[in-house]
Amino acid sequence: MIVFNTYIGNVNQNKSLIEEFDADLVDRVVIDPDERKRSRIRAMTESGTEVGIVPSEETGLKNGDVLAADDGQRLVVEFERVEALIVELPDNINPHDIFDAIKFGHMIGNRHWSLRIVDDEIQIPLSGDRSIVEDFVDQHLPEGFHYRYRDVEYEPTVQPGHTHDQ
Repeated sequence: MIVFNTYIGNVNQNKSLIEEFDADLVDRVVIDPDERKRSRIRAMTESGTEVGIVPSEETGLKNGDVLAADDGQRLVVEFERVEALIVELPDNINPHDIFDAIKFGHMIGNRHWSLRIVDDEIQIPLSGDRSIVEDFVDQHLPEGFHYRYRDVEYEPTVQPGHTHDQ
């Protein structure tokens, strides 16, 4: 098994990054949402090579990261797309709607569900039974807000050091 543990950069931030390396030394791996939370990851690359991935303790692992092995090989990490419930904010949002959106986000957080805000939508990745999330959203979604489903490239925002053990 080849171990990749040195961060080189991110192809989503630097498109020319891959062009700098010999194509024979670059492989890709797709990581599912559960695996990407681990401190050590074992995965199979697109070419069928078993690899170990050791994310940086400081930055974690992000979609598009390029990691290096001691022998010079490079690995591009991609995150598997996930189905998400997408909450759309009203077109003419007012202060009351903003307050309702914050309350709704707080309730999602209390259930320990991930969420991410992108532009004018709230993305809640589905990791279990769709009907559980849907029932909750139907009960608590503020008036004027709507939701739908879509596959997204989901990279949660992590708050370093957040635990309930403190």
